[in-house]
Amino acid sequence: MAVKVTLSQVNKCLFTIGEPFSTVVPPNETDSHIITAKPATVELNPKARLPAYLFSLTFAPELLDEHSSLYKKKVYSSSAQLTSQHTPEELEASHVLTLINFPRKQIGSKMSDCLVCGVLPSGPGVDLEVKRTSTVFVRPFLDSLTSALISSHIFGAPVGVFPAVENKRHTNPRDLTWSEFEMIQYHVGTIQELRVMPDSTREDGFVRCDGTVDFGSLQGILKSSSWFRSEFIQDGALLKSLEGRQVVAVTNLDSNDAGNLFDIDTAAVMTVNGFTTIEPAKRVKNGFRLA
Repeated sequence: MAVKVTLSQVNKCLFTIGEPFSTVVPPNETDSHIITAKPATVELNPKARLPAYLFSLTFAPELLDEHSSLYKKKVYSSSAQLTSQHTPEELEASHVLTLINFPRKQIGSKMSDCLVCGVLPSGPGVDLEVKRTSTVFVRPFLDSLTSALISSHIFGAPVGVFPAVENKRHTNPRDLTWSEFEMIQYHVGTIQELRVMPDSTREDGFVRCDGTVDFGSLQGILKSSSWFRSEFIQDGALLKSLEGRQVVAVTNLDSNDAGNLFDIDTAAVMTVNGFTTIEPAKRVKNGFRLA
């Protein structure tokens, strides 16, 4: 049985949505090199062991101002092994899910400022090479019915199981350890049904939507709860669009510590601050985990 985690443990993971400033592909995927994209400069990193993209990412202005003041850098840098599933052009055209509050990490001659999140196979006995070549990046869910209303709200927004008061991430405490992150089970599943719960609208305007999510053979079908902004689900378009889509949810949340926000044994679906969900950029097997 999975160890339960508290809502405060989940909330300590500061996810946000970033935009790639520039991304460059290694010239040959069999080479253990990363090419760094900088204005007017492309720089090979011969110390990279596996093919990867080096990202320069932009966030909310306050977060970038803080970063520039502390580290004399105008963007966040990160490296991600996404070369098997994605092209640079695909990544540059998308918003990406990031986790920002790990301590900065030296990767070769470069310093990584955040984690660009992906989903990959989970479970015992999965080969490391299979994990690397199967990793798919994560993005906000947008479609033709919802993108016009939502797209302006998602860049730089907090991502979590309950919407935050702040509209953007403004500061980065860098207080998260990898072991704390690994305790939380973030898994991909497919929404089977989704409905607004009667009388669930709070004074802050958030409303709970319950349903079921299929997490595949390892966890099966679980009850789920998602918290959305009431003004964005009134016409039902978003909920209708989400049925049959994949989402990322926390499957080991201790509901006793969640202040009546979630029922017992319920998967807590992650949203972009109550505006929309997050999803793999390509359809993957249910049960993939976030990393």
